[in-house]
Amino acid sequence: AKNIIPPKFILNATIKQMQGFVDPSPGQNPFVAIFAQKMEAAKIPEPRREALRSEAEKIVNVEVYPVWKNAIVTLQSQLPQSTDDAGLWRLKGGANAYAYFLRRYTTTNLTPEQIHQIGLSEVARIEKEMDAIFRRLGRREGSINERSEKLKQDMAYPLTEEGRATIMADADGILRDAEKRAAVLFDKTPKSRVVVQPFPRFREANAAANYNSPAPDGSRPGVIQIPLRPEMMTKFALRSLIYHEGVPGHHFQIALTVENKDLPRFRQIGAFGVISALVEGWGLYAERLA
Repeated sequence: AKNIIPPKFILNATIKQMQGFVDPSPGQNPFVAIFAQKMEAAKIPEPRREALRSEAEKIVNVEVYPVWKNAIVTLQSQLPQSTDDAGLWRLKGGANAYAYFLRRYTTTNLTPEQIHQIGLSEVARIEKEMDAIFRRLGRREGSINERSEKLKQDMAYPLTEEGRATIMADADGILRDAEKRAAVLFDKTPKSRVVVQPFPRFREANAAANYNSPAPDGSRPGVIQIPLRPEMMTKFALRSLIYHEGVPGHHFQIALTVENKDLPRFRQIGAFGVISALVEGWGLYAERLA
């Protein structure tokens, strides 16, 4: 009613991802397929497994898919009113909202323009470092973006099932190596394990790598999720990604918070979200430390 709708490129990406979720037959849907895997792992007798799997398939077909399809239609109906403008500035009160969230996520009183200038100076500083490294590697031609793109192509995993499997194997190897090396730097590390998992296929086209905290009761490890897009998960970027999302990055900070019984529960479980300046600042520091 207030014309507050997502930008067109977000709507298109979301519709495509949701369509990918409802395209498979109900029996092939992740809800059913993963449920079946977990029942098998739990050693539930086969006849009971089949009955429950059949019931889950029916629920997906009769209750889940129709709701998702209605949601897709709703998003499609918003496309004619949407634009590719993405900033909060396009909304009434947007500038004030932006300033509020900037303070919320940075804990500073810096203005949007000051933050923007810091960003520009950081880009210049980092590109200068990158240029020096590229030149050491004999890569002197083109802009930083062009040389980065060429490096990405040269060090991409093959766009095959074997390439996807290699990404997972390399990611796990980097993570386990990081754990060994962190042991000599940290006297306090999380009790919770951390594992690397791929995103489900229907999500990987639009997903960004992330970290999910372990369960407070220890029943679930910390999980680094990565989208198996070989053209994005390059060999030179994967190592920094695992350090940032896993060890000694988000896993060390967030899992230790979850396990810290001296904190009130709302802080242990991050009930009110996180402060990006702290969480992402630690992740960035952890990349360099590793």
